[in-house]
Amino acid sequence: MPKRKTAYTKLGKHSKTLKNKTLLSSKKYEQAQFRRASKDTYVRYLNHTKKIPKGSAYFVDNHENILLGWHATHNPPRSMSGEALLHWSLPYGTADYGDGTHTYAVQPMHDRLKMEQRKRTAFLRKHLKRQRVPLQRLEKELHFYEWVDEQNRPITPQQVLENPSAFPAHNARICNAYMRHPVIIDGRIDDSHNFNIIDGIHRLCRAVRKKQSHIPAIVVTKEWLEPFMLPV
Repeated sequence: MPKRKTAYTKLGKHSKTLKNKTLLSSKKYEQAQFRRASKDTYVRYLNHTKKIPKGSAYFVDNHENILLGWHATHNPPRSMSGEALLHWSLPYGTADYGDGTHTYAVQPMHDRLKMEQRKRTAFLRKHLKRQRVPLQRLEKELHFYEWVDEQNRPITPQQVLENPSAFPAHNARICNAYMRHPVIIDGRIDDSHNFNIIDGIHRLCRAVRKKQSHIPAIVVTKEWLEPFMLPV
């Protein structure tokens, strides 16, 4: 049976270059598809809720979700300072739920996006100055619906701390949290009493469990955060 002639066999020693180009173009295509799908879902969300967010960009966080935009909430809790984050996802499905004040759509990230996030957080840790932040200023984050359980139901970190046996997966991540890495805080919201955490909720939980008074953190300002945002 004769060999099937392909571009790779014709190019011979240049086949590796062609493969790299093909891989690169496929990544660009995947990114374009992701942005297009995110925009379509975003528009459907706006049509459904009739809410217009203040922001129009999404940022991949380390909660294994994608956060899209910032929008004002009606009757927000005092600790939120009128700001909330929308959790966004890849187009293969979402789990929508609300707590009366916020609306979320949560889904695990694709492995490629997890790798991108690891690179971004490593970059921020390298270039931004660490500081010691009192846990008291971060404890409000424990009462937000940051995660979902095995049945895809919304849960707060505080629930995991109070009943670890009911949430073994998150409890394991808290126990194994790498405490040498600082938590990453969104510094765009001007609030001297409270911070919003972008990355490091499991580390925060472990610090609370160990009854620490402070935790290492870096505050990400607008000029550092914007390069990591992808326009919708």
